[in-house]
This record gives sequence, C-alpha cells and structure tokens, in this order.
Amino acid sequence: MYDEFVEKLYTYTKFAKLGLENIQNLLKILDNPQNNFKSIHVAGTNGKGSVAAMVSQILMEEGYKTGLYISPHLVDFRERIQINRELISKDDLLRIGENIVNIVDSRNPASFFEITTAIMFKYFAEKKVDYAVIEVGMGGRLDATNVVLPEVSVITHISLDHTKILGNTIKKIAFEKAGIIKNRPTVISDYNLYDFFSEICKERGSKLYSVGKDLKYTKKGDFFDVNGVLNLKNLEISLKGDHQVLNAAAAILASYVLDISKNSIRKGLKKTKWEGRFEIVSNNPLIVFDGGHNPAGIRSAVKTMKNFNYDNIYIVFGVLKDKDYKKMIRYLENLNGEFTFTKPNSDRALDPEELLKYGEGTVIEDPKEAFEMAKKKAKNGDAILVVGSLYLVGDIKSAILCK
Repeated sequence: MYDEFVEKLYTYTKFAKLGLENIQNLLKILDNPQNNFKSIHVAGTNGKGSVAAMVSQILMEEGYKTGLYISPHLVDFRERIQINRELISKDDLLRIGENIVNIVDSRNPASFFEITTAIMFKYFAEKKVDYAVIEVGMGGRLDATNVVLPEVSVITHISLDHTKILGNTIKKIAFEKAGIIKNRPTVISDYNLYDFFSEICKERGSKLYSVGKDLKYTKKGDFFDVNGVLNLKNLEISLKGDHQVLNAAAAILASYVLDISKNSIRKGLKKTKWEGRFEIVSNNPLIVFDGGHNPAGIRSAVKTMKNFNYDNIYIVFGVLKDKDYKKMIRYLENLNGEFTFTKPNSDRALDPEELLKYGEGTVIEDPKEAFEMAKKKAKNGDAILVVGSLYLVGDIKSAILCK
C-alpha cells in the first residue's frame, strides 16, 4: 500500500500554476495546521539544506521537539518529513497522505510538492512539534512552504540556478528568495546582498541580521571562532568544506534570534549529520558523495577536494537539464580527473551524451554501473567524486544499500 501511494504521488504534476492559492485552499480544508507550531523558514541557492539540518540539531539539543522538512530525498521518500531526525512512519504518511490526495482529487488541484508540503504540515501539527525547520523547495515567494509566519527567515548564499523560473540575474533570484521575509527577524549569509535585503526588510518591518556584519567567523584548522552578537571559540562542525563554516554562521545567527543557549549551539553544530553534502563514505580509496548541482556548489566541492591528497581522481558526473552544466564541467576540470558521465533517475535528467560536447570522458548511462566502473579503476591512494545532482547521489546510495 505504502509503495503504491508514493508511486501515485509522483503522478501529480511537479509544478502547478505559480502562486499560493492551491496550497492555501488545501490547508484551509485541513484547518491550517501550519499555524499550530513555531517555524524557521530557510531559502537560498546553496547551503539551505545544511543550514536547516544544523538549526534542527541545535533546537533538538535545547530540548525542543523539532520537525525538519527537506527536498529532495536521497534514498527514502520519508527523509523529507522528520521529527527529531526520525523519518515519518509509513503508516502515518499513508494515512495522512491518502486523506489529502482524496481532497485533491475531488475538489482542490495540487502538485506533487504541494501535496507533500500539506502532509508535512498536518503531520507536524498532529505530533505537536515545538518547532519546524522548513526548507524552501524552489525560490521562496511562490513556494508552497511560504504560508508560514516564521520566528525567523534564513536566506543562505545566492547564485544562478533555476534561471528559467526564478530569473537570470542574482538580483532577480534574490527577489524570489526574499519572498519569505515577513515582519519577523531575517538572517542572511550573503553579505554581498546586504543592501538589497536591508531595503526589503525595512519595507516589511523585519530586523535584519547578516553574517559578515552581525557575526564574523575566523577559521582555525578544523575549528572556528565567531564574534559579534555572540562570541564563541573553538567551534567544530562535522560537515566538510569552508562553505559549511559560512552555513554554520547563519545557523548560529538564527539560533541567537531564537535565544538558544551557547552550549546547545556548540553541541548541535558538532553533531549535525547531512548525507550527500561532501560526504566521505570511504577513505582508501577516498570516495566522496556531493550533491553540488550548480556552478557555485561545484566550485565549493572542488575547493574542498583540493584539501585532500590523492594520486588520481575519477569523477562520476550526472546533471539535470536546467543546470549550467558547461560551467560545472569547467570547474571540475580543475581537478584533472577522469570523467564518467551518467544520468540521474529524474525526468529532468540530461542525456549524458550531451556532456561529451563540453568535456572528455566516457558515458555510462546507469549511475550504479558508472560508479562501479570508477571503483574498479580506483586504487589505494586514488579518489572518486560523485557529483552534479542530489538525485544522482541518491541513485548510487540506493544501489549500494540494495546490495
């Protein structure tokens, strides 16, 4: 029953008409469950999932029952909806989901993401979470999650992505992300856009906090310090890469707004786990899964890879059609590795043959076979980087778990 229900969910259109009317109508029928708990709303191009995971863990350390909503999932659909990092049960997903699908089928059209978002709100309300950390699906202004009045809105680093939908300039994309700003505090990690967000916050009566202004960080080897509205020394995060320190700083600022203790911030950052984000799954050969899916994400992955010593590197790369894959390949070429181009399991996936126009490599369409080929080639002292899409990382993780 559960598997059939999830399959049915995927038959609903991925993108409904732009706007919040469908989700608002659906939630009204459900008695507006999104108003029954406090929320933290997280948008941004890169890092929003990592920040959401960090804030969620910090709230848990403070003793709060904490919901977490993310997308996409890697292996199990239920990863999208969690409480205290435990996945929603199959029974709860089926029970709540079938009720919502019946409403959609009979009187209220909705997309796949709108239905999933409604399930999340209803589940969190039923389970009486104290806080829900809610990651935006795409953009912000017109995203189905943008029906909450959050305790704090967090906007992470912004770069060009989903340009056909969100706009082809940083300012246009930033405007869409800024749609989540309400008359509650806002935290941003992209100090370059401080003036832009400052104007919007003034218009909406939101107090703005920015990494780089209200909180600065200094990296010291595997540790870092922050100073400003909060002063903390020798902080540690388990997530790899300098970009994760920036994400941690945003999570710290959000926690400051929520009046979370320094001890919970310290413990939460250290304990946060986030699969598929520069995740090291083997040390010899070094195997890294990274969901970097746009040029900025790829640039961060390349920079972090260069901190490791290895002889040869094998890059398994697959991407969705709407990404700037030409630039992504150019960044990856800085690793001087051998490419295997493959195809993520998504109806938006790019035919890997197209990638041969922009980079040298071989094509193995099946992600599992592409990864197995890289493993055959890699010797002790070598590295494998699986990158380009969270869907790709999920495909290979699923294949490994199914062995």
